Amino acid sequence: YLSGELPKQRMAHMQRRLSEWRAARKLKGSVHACAAMHRMLHGIARPTPTEAVERLCQVKEDRGREAELREAFKLLLGREEAEDAVVESESLSPRGLQRALSAAGLVHPSGSSDGTVRACLRRFSAWGAEEVTWDDFRIVMGPAPPRAEATPEEQRESRGREREDACEKEDETTTAEEARACFACLDRDKRGKLSAGELREALEALGENVTTDEAEEMVRLGSGSAAVSEEAGGVLDEASLAAVMQRRFLPPLDEPLNLQG
Repeated sequence: YLSGELPKQRMAHMQRRLSEWRAARKLKGSVHACAAMHRMLHGIARPTPTEAVERLCQVKEDRGREAELREAFKLLLGREEAEDAVVESESLSPRGLQRALSAAGLVHPSGSSDGTVRACLRRFSAWGAEEVTWDDFRIVMGPAPPRAEATPEEQRESRGREREDACEKEDETTTAEEARACFACLDRDKRGKLSAGELREALEALGENVTTDEAEEMVRLGSGSAAVSEEAGGVLDEASLAAVMQRRFLPPLDEPLNLQG
């Protein structure tokens, strides 16, 4: 803008795009944190060393995905306000996981045994360790899934490996199960829908700092409506949350970041 490359009339649009991105990053980060805890509790197939390296490279090349996962990792660590470099040097410990699980309502506040929590970390760690590093987290959570509009052939190519049809269906079922579990973490009253106020309370319980404006922006992103009152249809349900999770708010590193519309 100061250099004259961004017209003044585009400023409002740019600010709107940035507001959307901040809200989406926090919402998607919170859902990724819930999904990660679901995987820790229920287990997930551990990638081979070759797959681990490939996944890590793919995440690093997708700035949107990496930012969302970093937000999730901060929540799990209880370090939402920490600098990125500090968080990336830390690991999720058994005590930290116990705190995160309790905040999400996945374990009674009195807690599970230390052995159970350590087993959760071993299941999730790419190397079977009793702690989860930033690299572990990016590897296991992996690159963003293919966009819904992609053809089956494009989806297989983007995953970086060929799969049989049966395996494709199994993977979709697992994703749907995680999505339901994540929404259940947020839907504390079990109404099947969240107002902006309820969404803010749920995210803050997980450790995410969310303003009223950000919560309303999250609802708008999901409902597709400018209205944020529940009476006017401004609510977030499981389907609209899934739709937000599939959207890409930042392009990959090899594509330009267009804030001008």
